[in-house]
Amino acid sequence: KELITKAASSSKGIPKNKHPKQEVLIVTPTNNDNVHNIVVPTIDPQEPNTAVEVYIQCGKDNVKERVLLDLLVQIMYEPLFDQLRTKEQLGYQVSCGTRWTYGIMGINFKVVTAVKSADQVIVRIEEFLREFRKEIVDMSKETYMEHVVGLAKNKLEKFNSLEEEAGSIWYEITEKRYDWEIHRNEAHTLRSITKDEVLQAFDDWLCPTKASRRRLIIHGIGTSEGAASENRPSIPTEDIRSAIDDKVREFHKATGNKTWGKIF
Repeated sequence: KELITKAASSSKGIPKNKHPKQEVLIVTPTNNDNVHNIVVPTIDPQEPNTAVEVYIQCGKDNVKERVLLDLLVQIMYEPLFDQLRTKEQLGYQVSCGTRWTYGIMGINFKVVTAVKSADQVIVRIEEFLREFRKEIVDMSKETYMEHVVGLAKNKLEKFNSLEEEAGSIWYEITEKRYDWEIHRNEAHTLRSITKDEVLQAFDDWLCPTKASRRRLIIHGIGTSEGAASENRPSIPTEDIRSAIDDKVREFHKATGNKTWGKIF
């Protein structure tokens, strides 16, 4: 950080107080009867598939909670894919992952399907989360440690190329985190994470019964003749992009346009 600051000191760039703000909206908590939904048709009128993304916002970034979120994804990813994709064949793409947006942490669940409606997909994701809590509770110490070690190994893998390493460094710069040893620091933090803390993080962020859960659901409805096209908004193709913008503005208004404020 000091080197970058020194190198930039002679530059006559834009003053810091005139830098554009990168503020992230607070996804306000909702109950099951009043969910933040953005329902839009696919831009391509020939696209048969429907895509659903459930985004759950977790809060401001810090290394311990970031590692907890990574560990939850590490534990959930395979069971989620096995249940929803392999066994139930809910969609041909099923995944979950962490999301880091200008200092705000979150997790998303994605399903792309040509056979189920968006509503059916959302119900199954919620049911999976309800059932998965017991898997964490019943998880043996050995299995838990396998997940911890597996995640630590992933974080400590060497870069495959100089380009990959440079990309990692530039990411720290653009996100203004400046943690050049981020992967090592996260692996070190993993050593102190307990299963009880993982369960508490699940209850705080992901548990469907948690009243303070911050959830946003995106429905991109395709044009197949089956269930996948249910509730597709009837909008002329040439107006779809502007309709999507309108939906996003509606979401901003529903949150009161409140942001997390300055992160860095």
